[in-house]
Amino acid sequence: MKNNNKVSYSYCSGYNYNEIKRAVDNIINENQNLIDILKSKKGLKVLIKPNLLAARHPDKAITTHPVALQALVDHLQQYDCTITIGDSPAGAYNKNVLDKLYQTCQLKDLENAENVSLNYNLSDEVAEYLQGLSIKKFLVIKPAMEADLIINFAKMKTHTLTRLTCGVKNLFGLMPGVVKFRQHIAMPDIRVFSNMLVDINGFLEGKVFTFVDGIVGMEGEGPSNGNPRFSGALFGGWNAQAVDVLACHIMGMPIDTVSTILDYKSIEDIELKAFDEVKIYQFNLPPVRNRSIPDKYPIWLQNLLTNMIVAKPIINKKVCKGCNVCVEACPAEIIELQTKKAVIVSYPKCIKCYCCQESCPYGAIKLSKPPVEKFFMLVRKFKGK
Repeated sequence: MKNNNKVSYSYCSGYNYNEIKRAVDNIINENQNLIDILKSKKGLKVLIKPNLLAARHPDKAITTHPVALQALVDHLQQYDCTITIGDSPAGAYNKNVLDKLYQTCQLKDLENAENVSLNYNLSDEVAEYLQGLSIKKFLVIKPAMEADLIINFAKMKTHTLTRLTCGVKNLFGLMPGVVKFRQHIAMPDIRVFSNMLVDINGFLEGKVFTFVDGIVGMEGEGPSNGNPRFSGALFGGWNAQAVDVLACHIMGMPIDTVSTILDYKSIEDIELKAFDEVKIYQFNLPPVRNRSIPDKYPIWLQNLLTNMIVAKPIINKKVCKGCNVCVEACPAEIIELQTKKAVIVSYPKCIKCYCCQESCPYGAIKLSKPPVEKFFMLVRKFKGK
């Protein structure tokens, strides 16, 4: 369904169940092919894949809101299907982690519905996608491989590396546990990394329908340390790139700054079905991260240019709790605890993946403002005057 560029949108004034249920009903009923799949056989296996990045309260706007998931589950109850809700969060992937995740994200009540379960299957399987731009084989959690239909329920957020995390990037969570961190080591070039995310979507093409919880999204240093931002948007479609185009439009994010959107140039390229007026907001956006300095330049010049244009993670020791999460999250293994505080021991080896900043539960890791970014901030400030 790669060419299905229809995206359906509804506005919700908040996490009011009745409003969200109306929006979910509208979006599903607008997509007859989705209904046909849901009716196609008894016992259809449906995996709902929310954004469960970390065990955080829903009010933090880091994870898909439980009221939105409840509305979706309730809609699906009319079909003869079995529903599993699951994700592989950042970091460790085990039963204790999942227990805490489901409890903190307030998902436990979802199991009260008939034929609904939270995932505790920790096994995975090798996926083969020979058409991949960056990756031909990769691990995928077993529930996704076994599902007849995946409903990808993303959260609309900024991201300090990829700038946007929404429909396309949410499927990255189907890679198990710390395997996700290793991809950053293997693919330090942002374009190669982004193509890998597109490859995951390509492998699952035809069995993934994407919803987006943008009712309260995130701006600034997302996906976990930004600020909640209301937009009232709940939308969905078969093509995650097309869905992300609408997300960019709502957030005021130029589409050409998001390297996971390959097939679209503007909002006019998608078929928008809006049940309500689409409201546009100017989110506080992170800088565009470009670490693709051409190899033709000598290493010393590449390093100099990188330091001028690429932010680096900075640990605030006053905020750091010494929880060790960033140590475990760092693919380059350059963070360690010293006197119960996290320390980056080798900045030259830092690959600027920002996994540490993304995973820190206390917001103790911020990104520096390199000289080029500071210059353009001054330019914008001057023009504003």
